[in-house]
Amino acid sequence: MTLPTCISAFYVIVFRTFFKQLPYSLREAAHIDGASDIKILFGIILPLSKPILSTIALFTIVEVWNSWFEALIYLQQQWRNPLQMILRRIVILDDLFQMGTAKDAQNLMNNFKIHPQNIQMAAVVVAMVPVYIVYPFIQKYFTKGIMIGSLKG
Repeated sequence: MTLPTCISAFYVIVFRTFFKQLPYSLREAAHIDGASDIKILFGIILPLSKPILSTIALFTIVEVWNSWFEALIYLQQQWRNPLQMILRRIVILDDLFQMGTAKDAQNLMNNFKIHPQNIQMAAVVVAMVPVYIVYPFIQKYFTKGIMIGSLKG
């Protein structure tokens, strides 16, 4: 399920644009100082690439977290389904009554006055929590990464 989403043409274009924007003189000066290509990559280019790497990482995290279609196609056992497949069943297919017995769902609605739509919306909020936890740590790089390539000069 993970392999088809590893490389995206959009991400390749964004990375290419970012790396073409880096001045060649940085690499040339490091090469003249005796740095190898590996040292230039890990010592100069990757530290300067934190904004674009964090932006692409956030895009990929959200994309993989929200993916349900691959699970629908590739997975046969229901116990392997990710959270988004279960969420899809609850929200789209309104499968609340089939997840347990219909009697259990009816008791839940009658005893606790819980409407099925409330459970659907609670499931959506719970599914968004991991992205909300990750985003504040990446936010400072994310704003820099989004602006890359938007200014000419």
